[in-house]
Amino acid sequence: MLNDQYSFDSYNEQKERVFRIITDQKTQGGHISSFATAPANLAAQLKIEATWAEKITIIRRAEIMVNTGAESVALSGFYTDTDFFDVFDKQLSAGNISAALSEPNTIVLSHETAEQLFGTKNPIGELLTLESKTGKALGQLTISGVLNKQVERSHLSYESLISFATLQSFTENEEYTDLDNWFNLNEFWIYTLLKPQYDLNAVQNSLDKIAQASCQRVGIFPHLSFNPQALRAINPAKISLANSPRPAIPIWIMYFFAGLATILLLLACFNYASLSLARSLQRAKEVGIRKVVGAFRRQIVGQFLAESIVISLLALVVAIGLLQLLLPGFNKLDAEVKDIFHFEFDTTIFVWFVVFAISTGLLAGLSPAIILSRFQPVATLRKLANLKVFSYITIRKGLIVLQFAVSLIFIITLVTLNRQFNYTMEADLGYETKNILNINLQNHPYQPFQQIISQYKDATAVSASSMVLATNTGSWLRAKLGKKDSLDLPYIAVDEHFIPAVEIKLLAGRNFDDVDSSHTEKSIILNETAVNKLRLGTPQDAIGQFLSLSTGRSVEIIGVVNDFAYMELKGNILPVVLRNVANEFNFINIRLSGFETPAALKYFETAWKKIDTKNAFQYQFHDDALAYANSDLTILGKIIGVAGGIAIIIACMGLLGMVIYTTEARRKEVSIRKVLGAEVRSLVFLLSSSFLQLMLIAVLIGAPVAYLINNSWLQNYTYRINLGLGILSFSSLLLLGIAFVTIGSQVFRAATAKPITHLNTE
Repeated sequence: MLNDQYSFDSYNEQKERVFRIITDQKTQGGHISSFATAPANLAAQLKIEATWAEKITIIRRAEIMVNTGAESVALSGFYTDTDFFDVFDKQLSAGNISAALSEPNTIVLSHETAEQLFGTKNPIGELLTLESKTGKALGQLTISGVLNKQVERSHLSYESLISFATLQSFTENEEYTDLDNWFNLNEFWIYTLLKPQYDLNAVQNSLDKIAQASCQRVGIFPHLSFNPQALRAINPAKISLANSPRPAIPIWIMYFFAGLATILLLLACFNYASLSLARSLQRAKEVGIRKVVGAFRRQIVGQFLAESIVISLLALVVAIGLLQLLLPGFNKLDAEVKDIFHFEFDTTIFVWFVVFAISTGLLAGLSPAIILSRFQPVATLRKLANLKVFSYITIRKGLIVLQFAVSLIFIITLVTLNRQFNYTMEADLGYETKNILNINLQNHPYQPFQQIISQYKDATAVSASSMVLATNTGSWLRAKLGKKDSLDLPYIAVDEHFIPAVEIKLLAGRNFDDVDSSHTEKSIILNETAVNKLRLGTPQDAIGQFLSLSTGRSVEIIGVVNDFAYMELKGNILPVVLRNVANEFNFINIRLSGFETPAALKYFETAWKKIDTKNAFQYQFHDDALAYANSDLTILGKIIGVAGGIAIIIACMGLLGMVIYTTEARRKEVSIRKVLGAEVRSLVFLLSSSFLQLMLIAVLIGAPVAYLINNSWLQNYTYRINLGLGILSFSSLLLLGIAFVTIGSQVFRAATAKPITHLNTE
């Protein structure tokens, strides 16, 4: 995993000189948000002023629909310029790289996309018709290049590259974007290839001067500042950034998994040593006899180390086999997991695994080898009970306490994750989530499909929206009231049926009228938090006021609704704008009566085939979409569950080793007590009381630590459970029960053994 994440963008021979320009946004209250994106203006200015840059490129995401003449195909990619190839060290297998993206209406395809669309035919010069989301032809794109096939990992994944000049030529259609607004910082990524003898301080000073001149005006907020981020610092992510072009694993997660693996490994090493020492009483005579017949101490040490290394290498073989069995299940945990993680063995990794296994064997076997080799022949052959192999009793008990404290943390975390997930599924999100079916329009206009499905008898309400609430990230725009500060606000495009369909409460004003066929946006609806953020007064006071949007339009506030879950269920309630923009509708939302669901799905699929015979019918019930959006809880729960299970097993093995040694060392005492009339119950308590005390200490240590850890991540959720004594008590009792079963299996056997057996052997 570590090797895979650090391999991102390693193919680039100039990787040490490539940096991304990121943005910090500071509000009037001092809150700072960091973005992977930056204003388009910055790239234009840097290309003129940045003497420290060899190349500068700008990219913007392009989710486009193209028609080859035979079919319409959705392509992912970026709008960018010719400098992209120099910054990211790319080569073309066909086309002129110096001119491939220099002209408007040109496109470069990935090797795989070119093969998919044209087979083995050279596609250079072929035309693709660019279509809008509503199916309108926006123009033609000429294929000017095909990229070399790339198997290396990159933080940018795309099927096509479209010339940035194409984006600049869009002025009156859906692809238009505000290229001249310094505060339009959510759409563009800027990368620079620095000159060989670069000075990062000079780069930072240059960025600071630009920010101070253009983005930090006195008395007007937010303020923007720009910083260079090394290409190799993007994956794994050292800082949390919004608007990343693809998911980046935070480096703390990598450290978490590495630390988790290290803890489990050290616990396993300790327990191997503990169990080996517990078995030492049975091997003491072997050591004594070998020394009598002439074996040197180094030979005995070598024997035990060799045994430990062989066991470790066998464990490596078993681990690799288990990994191959578990990988398919791991990849199915989430749709993005397979794309984020690539588990591939190569010679270097395998060699490191072998070295690691040998080192682990040495670490685990060193202590037993040294201690067992110290046995004196006379002592081992005459009186085994006098041998003291656990001289460091405090360390031994401390390690047992640590193991069970860690195990308790795992148990409490697992229970908390499960409770939080169930609570999320049942929480009041400010709108109705039951029996809502979300159908992906896949770039089709919504009216034809809406008209067909509205006729279905069990469809009690049909509406349209740009996104599915509380399941993913949304779109943003800037809004300004008069001369007040502008504010970035997330928005969702909805039709006039959406608010009543999902039962969002209208607090003041009215709902939208019918969608305007001219796509002229005249009015908006805000939620309560947006009203407060814009300082509009009460919901009733906000009605009738006008906001200036970054789209260039002035719109009237006609309604205010209650707060509701907009994006993922983390963080604070967001200020949200509801817009009536038909060309942004991506989903049809159907409220079903709950009867004959299979029949309803069959009806909708048949209706879909009437408008699209090529693309499969895509749908999801909102409950399922919500569960998937919060699958990080279930995924983490499964990982914690597996790791916790391993930790508990290891802890129990360590405890078992101690119990075995204790019962073996005290078997004569137990036998004598039994002869003198001691009951089995009292003997069981005698042998187990000290261990149960250790478990109680582990609970007193582990429970507070688990509370602090879990209460910390729970604060990220707006809708969250209270981590109270119920979860802590249940988890602690569960751990004590597991420990008692482990202890009882040995002490009961020792307490019920016949005294004559042990006394006779003495």
